[in-house]
Amino acid sequence: MKQPKSNPFNNPEFIERLHRLLFLQANGKISELELFQKVKLTASAVPWKCPFVYVDDKGVKTYEAFKVGRCPVFKVIVRLWVHYGPGRLLVTQYKGGELVIDRVVEVLTKVNLARRNEGE
Repeated sequence: MKQPKSNPFNNPEFIERLHRLLFLQANGKISELELFQKVKLTASAVPWKCPFVYVDDKGVKTYEAFKVGRCPVFKVIVRLWVHYGPGRLLVTQYKGGELVIDRVVEVLTKVNLARRNEGE
């Protein structure tokens, strides 16, 4: 059996984020938390496992990628997500011991494209 290159459960920051999401779910702030849901990111269906997927308190399905460091593959995933992602991608990371939202990636839909063009 092929072993993964790294085990995210060995990362204390990943475990901390998982515990916070479980706490939010227990208190009704999010629901339907899933780990490593497979997402297909191109027309040819290249798979990627999104670390956290949940429904927030507004009923929006949120895909959350926990960013530990700079990774060239992750940059490609974000670029693909804009065109092929199934919904909003929230990129989070720890800075100085605090969890921060690094960026929110919206799928490039006709509505989002129109908003982008209005800003130019």
